[in-house]
Amino acid sequence: MKKIILYSIISITLIIFSSCKGWLESDPGDGLTLQDYWKSKEQVNDAVIGCYSSMIENDNFIWYLFLWGELRSDLVLPGSRADNWIREALQGLYTPRVEICNWAMVYKTINQCNTVLKFAKNALDYDKTLTISQLKSYEAEALGIRALMYFYLARVFGDVPVILEASVSDDQNYFVEKSPQIEVLKQVKADLDTAEKYIVSSYGNEHRYDYDIGRITKYAIWAMQADLSLWIEDFTSCVKYCDYIINSKNYGLVEGEENTWFQKLFYDGNSNEGIFELQYDNIKRNETFYRYFAPGTNQKLVASSSIINGYFASDPNDPTKVDIRGDGGAFNLNNMAIWKYIGGPTKGTVKPVTEASSNWIFYRYADILLMKAEALNEMGGNYKEVFNCIKEIRQRAKVEDLITTSFIGDSSNTEQVANYILNERARELAYEGKRWFDLLRYAKRNNYNQGSRFNIMINTVTTYIPSTNIETIRNRYRDTRSHYLPIYYNELQRNYKLKQNPFYEY
Repeated sequence: MKKIILYSIISITLIIFSSCKGWLESDPGDGLTLQDYWKSKEQVNDAVIGCYSSMIENDNFIWYLFLWGELRSDLVLPGSRADNWIREALQGLYTPRVEICNWAMVYKTINQCNTVLKFAKNALDYDKTLTISQLKSYEAEALGIRALMYFYLARVFGDVPVILEASVSDDQNYFVEKSPQIEVLKQVKADLDTAEKYIVSSYGNEHRYDYDIGRITKYAIWAMQADLSLWIEDFTSCVKYCDYIINSKNYGLVEGEENTWFQKLFYDGNSNEGIFELQYDNIKRNETFYRYFAPGTNQKLVASSSIINGYFASDPNDPTKVDIRGDGGAFNLNNMAIWKYIGGPTKGTVKPVTEASSNWIFYRYADILLMKAEALNEMGGNYKEVFNCIKEIRQRAKVEDLITTSFIGDSSNTEQVANYILNERARELAYEGKRWFDLLRYAKRNNYNQGSRFNIMINTVTTYIPSTNIETIRNRYRDTRSHYLPIYYNELQRNYKLKQNPFYEY
């Protein structure tokens, strides 16, 4: 059923969006200029698809999304070909020259969204088959993607420039200073709230699930709103948005059949569990993860022993009970390879590179259940519903009976249940770019006022720091300014209004 990405139009949209001069002064090679474009519904649709394709045209895009969410955690270790900066980053050492501090690709996608928002309405003057509601839906897709990009930037860098105008003229002011994180998040919320009003629930092709999973739908917007609500500690809203998705009955967990669940969820992709997935196929393959994770000479990262000992330890009372999400799910026990992106349909086999087409999953149904459980627990009182959410996930994993007081402790203790949910997210969502954001979200709650959670984060991210350096690195993390990455040196050189994030000022 793969995939939605229309590669025949990628070259058009990327040429059009590549530079402001390409719009205004020159023919960009295929005869398309600003005057020629935005004259039909099809061109607007193609431009919106270009916003999605901008996220896959550069292989580093999803690699950075992965690293932003997983590198500062206890789930990964350097592989045999790890770059020196990866090894240093795993030791908690970041400098403005570390390549994952480069946000240029994200802002490129933002600019493409801004361009759609600026010009798509022009097509109304030329194409009478384009309706206002269709236009608003196209614009809502661009708003949703833009919101997602700024949500990443705010969580990774803290304060960042907010640019809402398309870069189409050399006369524009390209020197934009940073906005406080809280203002960035307000913009994310505003974009999502507007998108929610106009986005479609389905693109209407009942035989092509990738159309509804590979593009922003109302359900994807709700997933983002739930995630944002958790981050800003609006737990009531988080539950509301999760319930919108749950009560729709359009999604469910892939059945936990050991021989098929992995294939449906990660090898094939676009399952009934998927809400929003960045699409790859045999034309545009996801070779980055394949190269960097497959056993052999190019491994940059491998699974850590913590994921086995800390999250997938065998049941001491019944060693035959095995969580299917562990070996053969998140990792391969024989070689500690990160498995979700390289595993074949047969357990334990690496798929060939010609089949390296695993989607990048932004949101899936299991994440929604766990977000709801987290929000309900923070609100207090409704522990039965909290455990119903967790039970559904663990039932799929074939370990539902392990939700006992021996694993959780006091089931009415918010802190103990919170820690359990945090660990359950590690089990369910390992290597899907979530772990660091989960740890940071827990630690910063109530303005870092819950010391035990802060300590859990610090202890978790320093699991593999050598004993000679561990106190130094722990002290770095105790400074909350270190929880956000430095601004890339090149951006500081190009924009005189940018100031380095405080922790990294020298």
